[in-house]
Amino acid sequence: MTFRVFPSASGSSAPRPTTLIEITNSSSQSAITGANITFDTLRATRSGHGVSLNASTGEISLSPNHDYWIVASVDVTRGNSVDSYRIAFTDGGGTEITASNGGFDAVYAWHPSSSTTNVPNYTLSATLMTTNAPSSVFLKAMTVVSGASINTNTSILICEVQK
Repeated sequence: MTFRVFPSASGSSAPRPTTLIEITNSSSQSAITGANITFDTLRATRSGHGVSLNASTGEISLSPNHDYWIVASVDVTRGNSVDSYRIAFTDGGGTEITASNGGFDAVYAWHPSSSTTNVPNYTLSATLMTTNAPSSVFLKAMTVVSGASINTNTSILICEVQK
């Protein structure tokens, strides 16, 4: 797959090799505040991409010569119907990647007037868009309440564009 990016340094469009990468997990896991969410499966539309996965730590390694748009679809079963949660991307040092660096967290804030009867789990998205990617990122449970779980429907989709 190739996208044309406008404009290039010379002012014209330039084709750039692009890979779509899906990261998933085959089993649910307990959600613990401050813990990384782990994944065990990586599939890509082509070989030779710059993404790798450490299934035991949740580390997603990124190549410095690529631009990235990363979207995590987060499916959480809350411990009880009035629980809130927040999931965000962090860099390799554990620092949250905030909006000033292209990171946007997934937040579900319970409100007393919200309907919590007979509704499915809330699935929210955390996003990271960067042209200056850190060497690795993690998806971390920043705030969750005891008894919550990260479900197998949680996944990450990465659009990697070669510079």
